[in-house]
Amino acid sequence: MDGKRPRHLAGKVYGFGGNCYVHVALILLVVAELCEGWRGGVYWTSRYSGQGVSYENWIGFWSHDSHYTGYGHHYQTYWPSYYRYPHCGACYCNTTASTVSCSSASSIGLKRITYRFNLTKSTFSPTVTSIAIYNSGLYYNEKGTFDLLSSLGSLTLHATNLLNFPDVSRCSSLTRLDLSRNKITFPVGVDPGRLLPDSLTHLALMENDISWIPKGFFSYTNLQFLGLSRNKIKQIPSNAIEHMNDLQFLSLDGNQLTSLSWRTLNTLETSNVTHLNFSNNQISHVGSKAFYLLRSLKIL
Repeated sequence: MDGKRPRHLAGKVYGFGGNCYVHVALILLVVAELCEGWRGGVYWTSRYSGQGVSYENWIGFWSHDSHYTGYGHHYQTYWPSYYRYPHCGACYCNTTASTVSCSSASSIGLKRITYRFNLTKSTFSPTVTSIAIYNSGLYYNEKGTFDLLSSLGSLTLHATNLLNFPDVSRCSSLTRLDLSRNKITFPVGVDPGRLLPDSLTHLALMENDISWIPKGFFSYTNLQFLGLSRNKIKQIPSNAIEHMNDLQFLSLDGNQLTSLSWRTLNTLETSNVTHLNFSNNQISHVGSKAFYLLRSLKIL
């Protein structure tokens, strides 16, 4: 499971090069743990590279990081010390009017804007390429806020008061979407329609309040990495993850799952999923053929 510590790599290193390599590996691992912790992407790549696994350090992987009290992110931008002080960057933050304007900025980084504010159609420039808002009072995004942002490649809305999943379906260049540690839910029984663009490959939804996901919400997308860790999901949302042919990684750790079965996992048959994380749930039953159709599965 993803909670394993990197010291398990020592035996693997020994097999390739003897005691000298073991000593070097252990020293490096001890230094990493004492100073900054370890990164999930590096750990899994090192452990399974012989089976073709090669990960970057995407924030959806659990990482051992003593600087962060939430979902083990190993990135400086997610450490509390990073967003301890307000930063408006190239935007104009009006505390009196409780507004934020970034209409002339091509790259946006906001952190610890504590007053409550919303995003509107006029907040961003149509040429903006990256948006990152951390630990702020963002509450709502107006319909159409992201419709004209065809150059936007990455969007991060982390640790805010955001309640609804934003419509980014027209962001045709968007590949990375991080909506972790918010308060996002999907109203039960309500179909929000298509909210994701075909260009999206990485979606992080860890640490929200999601208990139900609309049918087909992720289906027929080009997502490769999907993080749903630490929500309130009680069963695998099988009808929301159909026909995800490019999917490689799916995390549902830290939810409220109680069983795994062929019926709930067979929708991943057409995918290339190699890595599933179901750790830290309440699973008491695993069906005998639960993973039978997942031919590419390597890490569980």
